[in-house]
Amino acid sequence: MADTKRKPTVVIPTNDQQMVAALVSAYSLKSRSKSPELFDVRILRLEETPHLYKRDHQKLVWWDARQPSVWRRRDLQSFAPLRRMVPELLGFAGRALVIDPDVFAVGDVMELLSRNMDDKAIVCCRKPEWRAGRQLYSSAVMLLDCGKLTHWDWKSDIDDLFSQRLGLGPWLSLLDMAEEDVGLLEQEWNHTDILTLRQSFCTIRRLRHSPGKLAYAPITESMHRGVQRRWSGLDTDPFSFFRRGRLDRSFTCHTRTLAKSFLSLLC
Repeated sequence: MADTKRKPTVVIPTNDQQMVAALVSAYSLKSRSKSPELFDVRILRLEETPHLYKRDHQKLVWWDARQPSVWRRRDLQSFAPLRRMVPELLGFAGRALVIDPDVFAVGDVMELLSRNMDDKAIVCCRKPEWRAGRQLYSSAVMLLDCGKLTHWDWKSDIDDLFSQRLGLGPWLSLLDMAEEDVGLLEQEWNHTDILTLRQSFCTIRRLRHSPGKLAYAPITESMHRGVQRRWSGLDTDPFSFFRRGRLDRSFTCHTRTLAKSFLSLLC
């Protein structure tokens, strides 16, 4: 049973290549909500999870019978395995919403955080793809009852992924979960590149649209500390960091202008 005494938490896994997008996503959640004080937002950085970060250039298998792929921490989606770290991160207690850094709120996230999960461990959208007779789930947006996921052992799973005993595709698609433990989320909570009047979240996957995917130069540690200092608790305007020009050396003017446009749209 979910812990009703603690605030629900939105966790945004990211790497430093997508930190701009993660900051915009986090700000959109607070600015679009009528009750921003009722939930917390945390950014989970790949660079702060050494058990995964150290695997640079190691091989894993996406699907059975396919050739191994090389995992590179510089890849834009290298943060994806962090999605399943969230229940452990929160002590297997309370309710969590996991969203990728390219997911932006256009509605009130509290509608999702406070919904009835019907005793499910996970609520998420389905993908159109099928594998081994089962339709895949999307883990890019997941509402979790962390207390029902105590069997998730993230470090052990990471070890199994890179020893190729476990496939990354089935694992990220939640095929290890019993179907009765997974509820279905309406598509307006996980739309891709399409904005409609019924929508609550929009996922920006096309490269030319995303505020994070045009910035290939990484944020340095000193830059990240500066962002944390100037945006403690997500209560102030995060973009004051950009207006002071501190990221000019690492980000193109096009990227900074695009991120400004996103924040002006979402504020």
